[in-house]
Amino acid sequence: MNGKLISNLFLLLIVVLSFAVTFVGGETLMNGLVSGKWLGVSVVGVLVSIILGFQFLFRKRKEKGIVLVDIAAFLVIVWVGVRGVLKQDTVDYGFYFLPVVTCFILYCFYRLHLNKNNLVGIVMLYLIVVDVQAFLGLCQLYGFIPSNHSGFLITGSFHNPGPFSGFLVSGLPLAIGVILGVKGSKNNKRAELFQCHDLLKGEPGGREKWFSAFVRKVDVSCVLYYLSWLSLVVLLLVLPAARSRAAWLGGMAGCLFVVWHFREVVVRHVLSNKWVVFVKRIEFKSGISKAILLVVVFTLFVSAGLALYKLKQGSADGRLLMWQVSVEMIKDRPLMGWGPGGFELNFGSYQAEWFRNGMGTPEQEMVAGMPDAPFNELIRMGVEYGLIGVLLILFLVVFLFRKRSQQILAKSHIGFLQYNADSWHVNTILRGSLISILVFGLFSYPLDVAPIMMQLILLVALIASGHAPDRQPVLKKEPGKFGLLSVKILALVLLTIAPVLLQSMHDNYLGYKYWQEGSDLYQYQIYDDADEEYQKALIHLPKNGLLLQVYGKCLVMDKDWERAKEVLEKAKGYRSDPILYTALGESYKALKEYEKAEKAYLAAFYMVPHKFYPKYLLAKMYVESGQKEKAIQTARELMEKKIKVQSTAIQQIKDEMQKILDGNLNHREE
Repeated sequence: MNGKLISNLFLLLIVVLSFAVTFVGGETLMNGLVSGKWLGVSVVGVLVSIILGFQFLFRKRKEKGIVLVDIAAFLVIVWVGVRGVLKQDTVDYGFYFLPVVTCFILYCFYRLHLNKNNLVGIVMLYLIVVDVQAFLGLCQLYGFIPSNHSGFLITGSFHNPGPFSGFLVSGLPLAIGVILGVKGSKNNKRAELFQCHDLLKGEPGGREKWFSAFVRKVDVSCVLYYLSWLSLVVLLLVLPAARSRAAWLGGMAGCLFVVWHFREVVVRHVLSNKWVVFVKRIEFKSGISKAILLVVVFTLFVSAGLALYKLKQGSADGRLLMWQVSVEMIKDRPLMGWGPGGFELNFGSYQAEWFRNGMGTPEQEMVAGMPDAPFNELIRMGVEYGLIGVLLILFLVVFLFRKRSQQILAKSHIGFLQYNADSWHVNTILRGSLISILVFGLFSYPLDVAPIMMQLILLVALIASGHAPDRQPVLKKEPGKFGLLSVKILALVLLTIAPVLLQSMHDNYLGYKYWQEGSDLYQYQIYDDADEEYQKALIHLPKNGLLLQVYGKCLVMDKDWERAKEVLEKAKGYRSDPILYTALGESYKALKEYEKAEKAYLAAFYMVPHKFYPKYLLAKMYVESGQKEKAIQTARELMEKKIKVQSTAIQQIKDEMQKILDGNLNHREE
C-alpha cells in the first residue's frame, strides 16, 4: 500500500468516527445525549493524536503549507488555553481542556490529509449523515420512533430540536451548491446520460442500451448529485417541523450566499436564457443599483425577522434579556473577559442585580430564565474571552471568507468537479455551509454540541485546504537536523498527549456514570446511597459546578445541613443558579443563620423574579425567626404577584400566605 492510500484510509476512518459521534447516546451517563457525544469526540482525539504522532515520527517528506487560516485558528486556541490556565482555580479541566485539545488535534489532522482527491468522498459522508439524522427526525414526527424529549416531537439523536436543527442546516447550502454546480458544469455526465436516453428511447432495445451507457458513464459525481437532491428534499421536510428559528435563519443565509454565487445558473435553468443576459448586465456598479439592492435585501430580512420574532415572542424576548445582561458582564471585564465558565459563574448574579436595581421591565421579569449559555456565541466569546477573543474569532472568519486570485481546489478532475475559477468554486459551497452554522450560532449554542463542532472543524479545514496548494516546501525533502528534530519533538508531544487525553476521558466517563447513578437514587428518595454515588462522581469531576449543586440539594433533602452548606458554598465558586441559592438558604435557615438565609433567598428570587418559591421560603423563614413585619410584607407581595403559569403549587403558596395575613389580623383583633 502506498502512502497516499494509507493517508486517505486514515482520513476516511477519522471522518467516519467523527460523524458517528452524532449517534452516540450514553444512557448510563448523566445527560448522556450531550456528555456521551463529547466522550465520543474524546475517543477520536486519542486515536488522532496517536496516528499523527507516529506519522510525524516516521515522516521525512515535505508537509503541507501553513496558511493564514491555520495561523488564525492556532491563535484562537492559544488564547482559549491561556485564559483556561489563568482561570485554573474555577476550570474543570476534564470538561474544558479535553474538548479544546481534541478539536485542535483533529483540525491539524484534517489539514494534513485533506486534498482535492478525497473532497467528493468527504462531502458524500457529510450529506449521508445529515440525511440519516433527518430521516430519524421524520420517523419521530410521524410516531414510528420516540423523541428524546417529552416536550418535542422531533429531536433526532439529540436532546432537543435546537441542536438537531443546527446540525442539519449546514447540509442545505451544501446540497444546493452541489446541484447548481453540476447544472453549471461544462462536463456534466448527468446531462450526457439523459441526452443519451432521449436519443435511444425510440430505438429497439433503447432502454437496455441506455442502461449499459449509464453503467459505463456513471461515477461518484453522479451519485453525489442525486444524494444532494435527496438531502434537499428531506431537509425541507424536517426543518420546518422542528421549528428552530435559529436554524431557519442560518439555512436562509447559507443558501442565499450559494445561490447568489450561482445566480446565472439559477436564472438559466429556472427561467429562460433571455434572463441570463439581463443577469449578466446587473453588476451593481452604480450607487443607485447598490442602494436598491441593499434596500430590497434589508426589507426582506427585517420582514423575515419580525415574522420569526412573533412566532415565539416570549422566547425571543428572553434571549434579548440574556444579551442585555451579558453586555453588562462584558462592560466590567472588556479586554480579557471572565475566563472559561465565566458565563455560568456570573450570569445569575448579574441578572439578579439587573432586576434588583430596577433595570428590568415587568415584561422581562416574566421571560427571565437561567440559561447555561447566552444563545449567542459571539457574546459568549466577549463574556469569557473578552475583546481579544472576539477579535481573534473575527480575524479567523475574515481569513476564511477572503477573496483569492487563485482557486487551488479548482484543479480537481474528479467527475463533475472539472471546473475553473470562473464557473464553480468549491470553497463557495463550503463557506455557505459554514455561514449557516455561524448564523445559527448567533441565536443558539453550537459550541456546546459535539457533532456541530465536528462539522465546524471539518468545514474550516476544508476551506483552509482550498487556500493553498497541496504541497508547500515548508520542510525540505531531506530536512535539516533542526527541522527533523522539531518534527520528532512534535511527534513525542502528540504521543504524550494521547494517554493524558485517555485518562481525562476515563475520569469524565466515571464521573458522569456515578452522577447518573446518584441521580437515579435521588429520584427514588434514597438519599444515603445517592450521597455515596455523588461523592464518587466528585472524585472524577471535582470542579463541576452543576454536580456540586445537585449533590448539595441531595444533602438538603437528607437534612444534612452542615455538609449541604459546605458543598453548596463550594458550588457558588462555579455557577450562580436560583436552585443553588434556594437550597443554600434552606441550609442557612436550618442552622439558624437567618441573615445569610435572607440574602440567599433574595438572590434566588431576583435571578428569576417570576418564580414564587424563593419568596415563599423567605416568608416562612421570617415567621420562624420572629420577623413578623417582614413576613407580612412578603406575603402581601406574593398575593399581589402576577402569575406566569397557573398551577396547584402556586395556589398552595397563596393559601399559606393568606394564613400568614389572617394570623396577623387575628393578633390585632385580640
